[in-house]
Amino acid sequence: MIHVKRRCEAAGFAVPLHMPARLPAALNSFGLWLALMVGLTIVNYGYPIAQLMVLKETNVPAVYVGASR
Repeated sequence: MIHVKRRCEAAGFAVPLHMPARLPAALNSFGLWLALMVGLTIVNYGYPIAQLMVLKETNVPAVYVGASR
C-alpha cells in the first residue's frame, strides 16, 4: 500500500462568518455558575419546604401504597 502525502485546504464550512465575541470573565468562571445553581435550588425547594413547616396541617389525603381496590 502506497501512502501519498497531500496538502489539505481548509473546508469552507469550518470558517465562521463572524468572529466570536469574547465573553466576560464572570461567565467563564465556575464560581458564578455554582452560585446560581445553589441559589436557584434554595429558592425552588426552600419556599415549598418552608411553607410545609409553617402550615399546621395540610389538606392532602393519605394514599395507601399497595392497597387493593
